Order: sequence, then C-alpha cells, then structure tokens
Amino acid sequence: MDASQLLLEYLKEQYAQARQHETRQAAATTFLTAAGGAVLGVAVKDGHLLREQ
Repeated sequence: MDASQLLLEYLKEQYAQARQHETRQAAATTFLTAAGGAVLGVAVKDGHLLREQ
C-alpha cells in the first residue's frame, strides 16, 4: 500500500469513529430532552408548579 492509500484508510476510519460519536451524542440528547419533558409534565399535572393564589 502506498502512502496515499494508507492516509485514505486512516481518514475513513476517523470519519467512521466521528459519526459513531455523533450518533451516541444525539441519542443521549434526545433521551435527556424526553426525560426532562416527562418530569416537567408530571410536575405540572400534579400541580407542583402551579402558583398558589
């Protein structure tokens, strides 16, 4: 394998790893957003966030 082929393979691997990290990060963000929404929804439903008048 010549140097340009090695560099190409290296860059492909780096790109693949970056995409995997991006996917995990997006999944974690989605999960945390959904969990936060669920907690907020339960708090509002149970009246914990309603201002007493």
